[in-house]
Amino acid sequence: MTPLQKILAAYRATSQTEREKGTYFEELIRTYFRNEPRFVDLYSDVWLYTDWAKEIGGPQFHLSAKDTGIDLVAKTAGTEEFHAIQCKCYAEDYRVRKADIDSFFTASGQKPFVQRIIVTTDKDSGITSDANLWATETMGDAKYPLELFLRVITVSLETNRIVAGLPGLEIDSK
Repeated sequence: MTPLQKILAAYRATSQTEREKGTYFEELIRTYFRNEPRFVDLYSDVWLYTDWAKEIGGPQFHLSAKDTGIDLVAKTAGTEEFHAIQCKCYAEDYRVRKADIDSFFTASGQKPFVQRIIVTTDKDSGITSDANLWATETMGDAKYPLELFLRVITVSLETNRIVAGLPGLEIDSK
């Protein structure tokens, strides 16, 4: 078992509620974004959503501090843009479904958020709904899966070092 798998197993075994397990996982991911070398220079700060909403989101953007589906908010260094982060800690064999992240997409699809990140314990980091059905169901636009792919970053904690070692990919944007 990897150290991460041991931590997740402890969260699953000792948490009295799903909310408690989720809170532990959110704190773990916040710590990860604050300390992982790939993100240290990218983000100047990472907050729990409720803390960010009370400090910045409410006063500047009139957003509520209640649970809207966003778990963490990260502010980019330099550009000071806000990235919405969703953390999902489920059973090892569970695959994230569209319904699990609907509220996140709704809440993070408004200003001031310019980027969405989903961190999940799902081994496949996949959505079980058919992408074309998702497009029809959510936007009525067949191009939505591609737009979603371009807007959403899925961070896999277990494969982070593999992704870092991949060669760069240049896409001609017209």
